[in-house]
Amino acid sequence: MAVACTSCGRANREAAIFCDGCGARLGVPVPHFVHAPQQESGAGELFVGRERELMFTPDQERAAREMLRVCRPGGRIGLANWTPESFIGQLFRTIGRYVPPAAGLKSPALWGTEVRLAELFGPGAVSIESRPRHFVFRYRSPQHWLEVFRTYYGPLNKTFAMLDEERQAALAGELIALMQRSNRSWDATLMLPSEYAEVVITTR
Repeated sequence: MAVACTSCGRANREAAIFCDGCGARLGVPVPHFVHAPQQESGAGELFVGRERELMFTPDQERAAREMLRVCRPGGRIGLANWTPESFIGQLFRTIGRYVPPAAGLKSPALWGTEVRLAELFGPGAVSIESRPRHFVFRYRSPQHWLEVFRTYYGPLNKTFAMLDEERQAALAGELIALMQRSNRSWDATLMLPSEYAEVVITTR
C-alpha cells in the first residue's frame, strides 16, 4: 500500500522512511495551508515556514499563494529560509552534483533570496523585510555531523542511498571538506554557522 507524504503529497512505497519526492520523513504530521478558510477581519496572523514544510515543496508558487490566501489582510507571514550561499545552500549544490534534481523543480535555496521572495509574494504584499541571521551547527566533529545527517536528514539520506560505495565516499569527502572550510571551532569539534533569511511579509 502506498504511503502519502504529508509535505508534498507524493505516493511512496509502504516500507519507505523518507519521501522520494521532497525528502521529508514519512508519517510526521505537518501544517498545510490548502483548505484553511480566509480570515474575515483583523490582522496579526503569523505563519512560520520551516525548512521541511516549505523549502522542499515542489510548487513554490502554489505554496506562496496559499499562505497569502489564508493570512488576514495586514497580517504577517514569517519565514526562516536557508540562503544559497549558506552552508546548507552549498550542501544543496553539492548533492545536486551527485543526484540531479527532477526536471522542473526549483532550488529550495531560492526561498532565501530577495528576488524570489518578491516574485512569490510581491503582488500580495505591502512589504517584504529580509534580514540575514545565522544558525550554528554544533557537533562533536564534522564526521559526527555527517553521521547524524546521513542517517536522519531526508535529502542527504536519500542521496547516499542512491550512490555506489565509491561515490558515497567521494560525497562524504566533499562534505567533510565543506565543513572544514567554514568551521569556527578551535579544536576537533564542529561549530559551523549557516546563514538563513529571517523574512517578514506584511500582506495587503
